[in-house]
Order: sequence, then structure tokens, then C-alpha cells
Amino acid sequence: MRLLVGTMLLFGACSADFGVPNSGGGDAAIGPDLTIFGDLHGVDLLPVPPVGFCGSLAGLQYDAPWPMLGYCPTHQSRSPYLGARTGTIRWKKNILMQARLTTPIVNSAGRLGVAHGLVGAVVEWYLAADGSHLSTTGLTGSDSVRSVPAVGAGGNLIVNTDYWLVNADLVKDKVKWTVHTEAGDSSPVIDGRGVAYTGGWGLRAVEVASGRVRWRVLESEGVGSSPALDLDGNVYFSSINLSTLAATLRSCATDTGQLRWSFAIPKGSVWASPTIGENKTVYIGSEGGTLFAIDKDTGKQRWSFNAGGDSPALPAIGSDGTVFFGSGTGRFYAIDPVTGKARWTYDSGFAIRAGAVVDADDTVYFGTLARPPANNFYSLDGRTGAIRWVDALEGAFYGAPSIGADGTIYVIGDPVYLYAIGP
Repeated sequence: MRLLVGTMLLFGACSADFGVPNSGGGDAAIGPDLTIFGDLHGVDLLPVPPVGFCGSLAGLQYDAPWPMLGYCPTHQSRSPYLGARTGTIRWKKNILMQARLTTPIVNSAGRLGVAHGLVGAVVEWYLAADGSHLSTTGLTGSDSVRSVPAVGAGGNLIVNTDYWLVNADLVKDKVKWTVHTEAGDSSPVIDGRGVAYTGGWGLRAVEVASGRVRWRVLESEGVGSSPALDLDGNVYFSSINLSTLAATLRSCATDTGQLRWSFAIPKGSVWASPTIGENKTVYIGSEGGTLFAIDKDTGKQRWSFNAGGDSPALPAIGSDGTVFFGSGTGRFYAIDPVTGKARWTYDSGFAIRAGAVVDADDTVYFGTLARPPANNFYSLDGRTGAIRWVDALEGAFYGAPSIGADGTIYVIGDPVYLYAIGP
């Protein structure tokens, strides 16, 4: 199935003024700003009970150690496995330059997927055990790709190229469907009912099985970030009005796309992705170097923390709710989720652009833009900020690491090596 929505009508902004969804299965325009396709209340989307801090993982591949950006739909970037105990390089693989911005995903078969391509979007597959190249999955002919794929429940890859959301069937080695999104950097997130949410021009909810667009909102604004999902059936995303450069964080209901609230980012534009904490707080960074904590139910600001530099990287959440993130100043922070005050700070001396990840005992892993002989990849004790180990790897780090089931850390440096560190 090939579904194009690029020629459909464009609408303004997510609105809470809705009528009744069309029960006849046809397309229905609801209010001035939202388009809904078909009946949203069919039996094909049965609710799935939430699981742990991630919510339901039923829409992702079972047992995949790192199936998507931020590990799971809340983007907490916290692995259930212990990470690398040492900084020993297990192997490194010279890969293509175009992969420098991405995060390797790890599927249940012990394979690493790396999306890349400046002219021709592909996903390269490597054996996690030794880095040997296994295969290449072609996505689109002349597109580029900068997003992180998600591995769906059936093992298919859901990934954005510059223009298309693609469902790639890895068994049959072919594209199952595409949806026009112009999503660029936006990495898709999949809920427990098998619906993918993705940015681009506006936000879309797309059924993974069929490629059917269930609803779309805010097509007048750019959504370059990756949406996040809470445990209560809501989606959170940031957008930019490209005329005014005004940035807004929004929350909509996943069933209908109906707006719940919006929060104007007061200090500069934002392309950052949100993270949902277990204390009902949404965390997001702005280009003014400020991390905001927003009540996920009301959209009201709880606190802000000015880290300086440019936009704080995607926040990670520790087991006790501690918020971890790096900034363009080179400082890495552990923030108390209640007070918004720094519990500890580590100064790496070099800008940090990529998100961190946390393992099962709250060890934090992150890279910087430093280049050898300077140290540039760190493992810190999440409780104290003490160094556990540090590496001086070839290349700077623009993408977050991932953690395998055996604790191996996988990360991409620029220029461009795929590293396996530990365990």
C-alpha cells in the first residue's frame, strides 16, 4: 500500500473545538485545525495495559534491547540492563559519514540498525557481537534520512526519511508502505496499540499495520522533534511557527488528536524532543539553553533550569526521577525533579549535543564534541557524578548511545565509527 497525504488540505493549529467523529468509516474534518480519517473507535485499537515507566511496549518488538530513540515511548532513555563496566572498546566499524547524527537501534536478534543516507535512504545492519556488516535495507530512492528508526512489534522498521514515513519489511526486504510527512529529523514513536506518531509538517498518527493516517494536526508548523507518549493515552510534541519562530510544546489525546494544552516556550525556538517523567512531568530543552519542567496534566510550568549554551540534549531519567542532560557549555547536569536544582554537575570542557542514556543501576553514559587526545565519552555514577570510566574515542558525538542486553554500549562518532564498548 502506498498512501500519499501530501496533497491533502493543510490546517492551522491543534484545536479543542471538535464535533463527533464520523462513524461511517469515511474521512472527517473535525473543527478548523484537525483532520480525522475514519472511525477512531474501532476494535482494531484495543487499549493495552501500561507497563512500568515506559507505558505499553506492545507496539515495539518484544525483547529488543533498544528498539527506538530514548528506548521507549516516554523517552526516558533508561535501560533495564546494566551497562558497560569498563571503557574497553570491544570493536569499532568504519561506517558512512551520513550516519553521524543517529543512534543505533538494537533488535531482538542481536542486530544493530543504523539509518543514514544523503542521496538514497537506507538502514545498514551489523552483527552486535562483532560489528560485521550483514545487509542493507533500502528505504526510498533519492531521499536522505536523519531520524532514528523504531522496530515495530512485527519486526518491521518504522523510520522517517526527509519526505516519507516508511514501513520497511525486513523479512521480504521491501517497503510495505509510505506516508508523506516531510519529517526530516523527527523520529517516530509507536504506542501499545500499533499506532506511530511522527512530526514533519504537523503531527500525524499512522497505523503501523496499514499506513492509514488516523488523524493529523498543526500542519502549518514544523515538528522537527520526536513525539513522546505518556501512560494515559496522550502525546507530547514541540513545534515551531516558521514565520514568527515562536516555539510551543503541546499535548494532544492519542485517540482523537484533540488538544489538551499548549505551553509557549519563552526562551528561544526549540527542536528538542520531550521526555516524560514518572512524576507526571514533561521535560524539554530550548535553544536558549533552558530546561523546562511542565506539568503533563495542566501544561503549567513547574520550574526551569538555565544551563546556558544552546538547546539541552534529550533528557534521560534515572530510577529515582533524577533528570540527566548535557549542554552546549560542556557541563553535564543531574537535576532534582521536584526542586529543579542541580544535585551535581560535571564539566567535560566540551559542548554536549547528544542525549545521555542510563542503565539499570543509574550509571550514565554520554559523549561530547571533543576530539582525541581529549576525553570525549563518559560513564558517570548517576548518584554522585563520579567518573566510572572515560574514553578518548575517534570522532565527536552528535547522536545518543544505546545499550545492548549484555551491557555493551553502542555509539556513533564523527567521522564516522560505530563503536561497541564493554561490557
